[in-house]
Amino acid sequence: MKNSPSFTLDESGPVSYLTFDTGLPVWLAFSTRKGGVSRPPFVSANMAYHVGDDPGSVAENRRRLAAAVCSCRDVPLYTASQVHGCHVLPVNRGMPIGELEKQPADSLVTADRGILLGIMTADCLPVLLIDRKLRAVAAVHAGWRGIMARIVPRTVAAMKKLHGIAAVDLLVVLGPCIGRCCYQVGEELVREFAAQPPFAADSTWYEQASGDYHLDLVQLQALQLREAGVPPAALAVASRCTACENFFFSYRREHGITGRQIALVGLTDGENARG
Repeated sequence: MKNSPSFTLDESGPVSYLTFDTGLPVWLAFSTRKGGVSRPPFVSANMAYHVGDDPGSVAENRRRLAAAVCSCRDVPLYTASQVHGCHVLPVNRGMPIGELEKQPADSLVTADRGILLGIMTADCLPVLLIDRKLRAVAAVHAGWRGIMARIVPRTVAAMKKLHGIAAVDLLVVLGPCIGRCCYQVGEELVREFAAQPPFAADSTWYEQASGDYHLDLVQLQALQLREAGVPPAALAVASRCTACENFFFSYRREHGITGRQIALVGLTDGENARG
């Protein structure tokens, strides 16, 4: 896995976001909570309509981010209704954005150029998958439920089925999420994971201290990706804890009343690539 030095924080525009230099003609970004217009408790760059924020503020926050990432071009942004499930939804240019937002899905896949896929998080792990041969990209919402349901391996399988993509050709970028340092869980959840391959044979995904268990979403996902055939060297990890850093929204730190970051990925159409 590649750790955070390859990630950069872009603060050149009104919104701040993390990006990763893939060396490929793709758009890629992980938003922060800085640079938007939302008011408390969603200050300030909330990207989610479903949390109770003013819809106009959310639309403006999304517009600012997409404009910054795509160099002021008007690029369609597709999101879905995230339900902590395992449904993988193919996205095509021309789909009604409003209708897609109502569809339950935690993974979006597209081969179309010139559009953005977005996944919202506030402690869960955002996973962006890029085919190095540029046949498709995917954005995945992977909390503990999604990892348990194998949402990312299902996405890898869908990319192979839909677009002929081999796991060895993927670059996978793991964005900011709640870290092992802050993610205290019950023993029962640890036992549930320990009963599943590939976690049964590897204990690096949790730690126990003074009777408390701490879960490592990044390591859980890395183990699943390795099992799915993605080389460990093809993983890039932001290594930023959303619960530790006020720079991000955190569902746990803010007791459920908070906004959401968004992770974006898209195949460019040959102009103004960022990432």
